[in-house]
Amino acid sequence: MAKRPSTHDAFRSASTGSRAGQGASNRMRFLVVVDGHECTNRMIDFVTAVAGERNGTEAVVLNVQELRSNARLRGYESFKREEIEDRLVNEFGGPIVNSVSIWLQKASVLAVPTVKVGDPVPIILDCAEENECDAIVIGEPRPKGLRGWIETVTRLPLVSLRLHQLMIRSVRPIVVVK
Repeated sequence: MAKRPSTHDAFRSASTGSRAGQGASNRMRFLVVVDGHECTNRMIDFVTAVAGERNGTEAVVLNVQELRSNARLRGYESFKREEIEDRLVNEFGGPIVNSVSIWLQKASVLAVPTVKVGDPVPIILDCAEENECDAIVIGEPRPKGLRGWIETVTRLPLVSLRLHQLMIRSVRPIVVVK
């Protein structure tokens, strides 16, 4: 796979002025972690609502394709791994981030689509650091069944293990959209 330019470089070339320059206090850069679930639309709504209040809102739209350790390569072992990763990026993650980026750009949000393959938690944290994001926006599906009942009765939100790990390890604010 060819090395892609950094999303930080894309922001630098597309933005007018520097982040430290005039009006930088009103700018906001989000890392929007999307996976194509129903909460993706609510995440777009959140970012566009903030963009309506701020001038120069930017977003790194990230999709992380997880390589399962128990996935079989049907006898090809490791020499097909690069082809599989390329397919995960282009056929699965690419359409998701491109669609979200188009919707954000329609709302005057500078959006840069990014798809990475690997363990989601470190990739999300590294991407937020690399792109100097002010906050991480992540979706959490609305609870159903027993989990929904427990949240209703206890009035305490239950979060996924991945989100819990992000909340513990991140130094940036995390916005959870349900």
